Amino acid sequence: MSTALKLEWEEEEEAAWLGIHSLLSDFRLAFQLNKQLGLQMSRSKDIDFGEMGLFPLFEFEDLAQDCYCCLLPNQQKQLQSNPSMGLFAEEVEWRTRYILPERKEIDYLIKLSGQFAVNPAGWLNKIKEIPRVITAYHLEPNTLKSKQNLIF
Repeated sequence: MSTALKLEWEEEEEAAWLGIHSLLSDFRLAFQLNKQLGLQMSRSKDIDFGEMGLFPLFEFEDLAQDCYCCLLPNQQKQLQSNPSMGLFAEEVEWRTRYILPERKEIDYLIKLSGQFAVNPAGWLNKIKEIPRVITAYHLEPNTLKSKQNLIF
């Protein structure tokens, strides 16, 4: 008696990625995005990227309209202690980790999916109007070396 298994392939959701250059802190940028775009983005649990560390995540999800948006910093500074043979027991230094190390100039990443991903150009125009946002642009994940870091 033979058994047939049916394998179903679920299409990956369509998502648009935006890169932002800004002098704002993460929570201030989330507040300004909420104000400018009419969102209700709030701090969620941090994302653990293994040895790169924890990165703060701000999310907004509207299940009724099938929309999702998240904001996360591209860089995170972490204290790292190194054993020392000198006068002090250990040396402590700041180390910067990046989600996209090949794009260190990007301060923040925004993921848009569902209905939000339909018109990323409209989002970019509104984001560029926020004070202290230097610029914003569309990212193409397939051109990135570390695109696997964008899967979470």
